[in-house]
Amino acid sequence: MADNQYNNEEIPEEKIIPIEDLLTDEFLKEKTSFADYDSFIEETALTFESQEAFDAIDQNKLNQIITAKSPFGSLQQMLDAAWEVYISWEMNERLDNMLGH
Repeated sequence: MADNQYNNEEIPEEKIIPIEDLLTDEFLKEKTSFADYDSFIEETALTFESQEAFDAIDQNKLNQIITAKSPFGSLQQMLDAAWEVYISWEMNERLDNMLGH
């Protein structure tokens, strides 16, 4: 059996996933009390304009908001859960494509 027999495309070693692709409206509605991505950004005052702006965010305040509006104790925990959902979806999509669904 040849290596990568079922793989029609090369998987990059590193792929940057935009946060809005992880924290989808569907994920936020299902797992939190945020209405959607825009309300999440507005309520948490997250900014991704620059690394300096992101680093200046009060992590304690951010985590308090996330804890109050979700079962997650921090932004990192929320992102980890969103990552698991994303990877599961991505793998299912690839499998469906390989099987011709």
